[in-house]
Amino acid sequence: MRIVVAGPRADDTDAQTASLVAGLRQRGHEVEAVSLPSSGTPEGARADAAAWRLLDLSAAGGRPVDLLIATGFPAYFARHPRKVAWLLREAEVPADLAALDARMRGECARVFTNVLYDPPPLDHVLG
Repeated sequence: MRIVVAGPRADDTDAQTASLVAGLRQRGHEVEAVSLPSSGTPEGARADAAAWRLLDLSAAGGRPVDLLIATGFPAYFARHPRKVAWLLREAEVPADLAALDARMRGECARVFTNVLYDPPPLDHVLG
């Protein structure tokens, strides 16, 4: 299975993202990690969300991607027909983005939260 793991670049989640990528590769999946810098501020959240929404991660290198795993706000704004949100930490979503955030989470087949402390088995993410 071709998988993209996408998330905002942040020091406190990079190790967990690397662990997820390594675990998926150990299970025989072809995995790419994608990250964008995050402003980390409520004022920059709209621009961060727009940048992620511009990304269509349904294909890479001319080949289809089977699954997108988004690891944080607003990575799950990226476009893909089969995506799950595996939120390593809950981010504060600015009030003016709350309705849009709910819609973007609604595009996800599944949403896992607080996985930094209690990650779901990979079978639940891939299933």
